[in-house]
Amino acid sequence: MRPEIPTFDYFFLPVLKHCADGKVHQPRDVVPALISKESFTKEQLAQMVPSLARSKIQDRIQWALYHLFRAGYLERPQRGKYSISEEGRAFLDTNSDNLSRWDLEGIPAYWNWVKNSDPTDIADEIVKETTGDKISPSGKAKHWVIGCDSDDAVWQNFQDEGIASIGWDFLGNLLDYGNREEMRLKMVSENENEAGFTNDTLCNWQFSREITPEDFIYVKKGRQRIIGFGKVVSGYRHDPDREFNPNTVGVKWLSTEELQLPPDRMVGTKTLTQIDNIKWLVEFLSSFYEKGVEPPKPDNQYTREDALADLFMSEEQFDSTLKLLRRKKNIILQGPPGVGKTFVARRLAYALMGEKNKLRAPMIQFHQSYAYEDFVQGYRPDGKGGFDLKNGTFFELCAEAREDSDRDYFLIIDKINRGNLSLLGSVLASRISPEFACR
Repeated sequence: MRPEIPTFDYFFLPVLKHCADGKVHQPRDVVPALISKESFTKEQLAQMVPSLARSKIQDRIQWALYHLFRAGYLERPQRGKYSISEEGRAFLDTNSDNLSRWDLEGIPAYWNWVKNSDPTDIADEIVKETTGDKISPSGKAKHWVIGCDSDDAVWQNFQDEGIASIGWDFLGNLLDYGNREEMRLKMVSENENEAGFTNDTLCNWQFSREITPEDFIYVKKGRQRIIGFGKVVSGYRHDPDREFNPNTVGVKWLSTEELQLPPDRMVGTKTLTQIDNIKWLVEFLSSFYEKGVEPPKPDNQYTREDALADLFMSEEQFDSTLKLLRRKKNIILQGPPGVGKTFVARRLAYALMGEKNKLRAPMIQFHQSYAYEDFVQGYRPDGKGGFDLKNGTFFELCAEAREDSDRDYFLIIDKINRGNLSLLGSVLASRISPEFACR
């Protein structure tokens, strides 16, 4: 028979005394402090709340914190942070031997909260308010894809600490924002932009409120490669003591095996994406990582010999052109219409990439109305009387290449001479030169 763990009201008095120092406390410092003063057995400490992936003792201490807050004995300067109130200090001055739930029910505000709330709602409220954790309302695990910075140290940090994290450190605790618009406006003010950040806001909102224990999470590098898979074991945490990416969720990483997506498929550019509505992707990833089914090998390898077989070029001319492209990072193919310039350009890119993959070698066509805003970045009407900052084709491709920095990316520009070079010339001349080339 497992040893019994005290009910949450057992911790009322120890918690109140611990907070009597007048400092602001968080559950993460209250819990270990109280445990160190008690004589719990290893068996008691090992008992877990499966749905939240935390110990029962930790859970009950957090319940005690929130009930004391509801009774007015603790104040909450910020969500998840507590300090003793004047009422709590007055109670300790007159009675320091015992504090039970019956004592709290004599406080009108606390009693009104208890009698007018469903027990399930109270439990959900405590979980959300004290830790940010919550279980998916449907009880069904969700599937997420999260981007990992091109720096491999970030992915290693995920594994070492058993977490997933995101940036935007300047936002602070994401639970301090009452709605998505407040969060977006903070991004606007921080970046001195008047609009935009819709996707970034959604990413942070979902990370802090919609990722839940039991969800599955995949790590992407670039848009066609998955480098890890794990299961979420605890919800959102804000740790201001972390050197970078203070916003995290707990993850048990189950695999670091890499998986290449089919050549004609890719995931979105957002840092965080829920993919449950992308049925093919969920099935493809879960069959490999959860069921151990090997995906079919893509038949898209492309070699120098394949290119020579496709093109009416001599080996010397092909090798010379390939060497020039590798060194200069860009070439212009000139000739009359219909001679196969685009066809040649694709085969040159495929030969350097080692595979046929149009997603890593997209093509655009210039024309007189094609502007800097289409190619790089600019403001576009949002349909609501305002403007959103939109990324252009070149910007998006560079972002993908940066995330997938160990593979080559190419941009094929058709009819470059038809573009308005007074708008695009400076970009093409500098940003696609070897000194600035994004491979």
